[in-house]
Formats: sequence, C-alpha cells, structure tokens
Amino acid sequence: MAGCGGGSTPPAAPPPPPAVPATQGDPQSSCDGLALAWLAADTTTDTGPDAARHRAAEQYGTPRLQQQIGDADPTRPDAQWSEWSAHRARIITATGTYNGEAPPTPGEGDRGRFAATLTTRTATGADGWNSPLPDVVVYCTLVEQAGQWRVDDLQTGIAQ
Repeated sequence: MAGCGGGSTPPAAPPPPPAVPATQGDPQSSCDGLALAWLAADTTTDTGPDAARHRAAEQYGTPRLQQQIGDADPTRPDAQWSEWSAHRARIITATGTYNGEAPPTPGEGDRGRFAATLTTRTATGADGWNSPLPDVVVYCTLVEQAGQWRVDDLQTGIAQ
C-alpha cells in the first residue's frame, strides 16, 4: 500500500571531506590548505556557498584577505547551491601540482611569495548522486607572519 511504513532506509551520508592540512610552514602547503578549504562545502552544515570561503580565510588568510571577503554573505544561495542541497551534497576537494603558467604577479612590488595549486572537486550527495565539477587553479600571494605563511591575496580560474 503506497505511503504506508516499511520504506527503504535512506542511503548513508558520504564520508566527510579529508582533513585540511594544518601546516603553514611553507608557501605551497598554505596555498594547498587554503584551496582545499576554500573550494570544499557541506550543504548539511554550511549556511551557504560562501561559508567555506570565510572558514578558509580565517584559517589560512591574513586580515587583509579576511577583510576582502568579509562583505560576502555566507548564506547567499545560488542555483548550484540549491541543486547540491537537494542531494545533501558535500564538495570533496583534492589538490595536485599545477604545471601551467606561473602565477600572475600582484602588481604591488614584492609582497611575498607565490604558489599555485590545481584543485579537483566532486559534488557527492548523501543520496548517491555524484557530479564532477570543473578543476580550479588557485593562485596564492603569501606573506610570512609569525613564522607561518598566510595567504594575503588569491585568484582562481577554471583549469584549461
């Protein structure tokens, strides 16, 4: 009889994303960590698509980077977020070596070091839905603060 108990058990939620590297001892590790955190998301816990960016900036960024994204509304949904939410999706990220062009120069003289990372992403839903997302290149400008490399500015682009 339709609608009467006994339905199937919903699929288990996907595993949580891998832990973000905590090391900030060198520019590449800091850029990788920021990229992993910046581009990851969890629709079951995040308030919106910008929540991960805020977390990443707090963990890996300088006050300047935090201020740059401070005005973004972390709860502002968009069409893609709505689709991911319908599947209770997590965005799983991984970084790898970027072998493309060198990172763009910041234009303000020597503000620090530069690093770039290639980030792969997959939206994985609790209902078994999966959707590969375009790879993203993250270019980081980093400065050393109290013995740690912090991201002071970044640019992102779809990998070619």
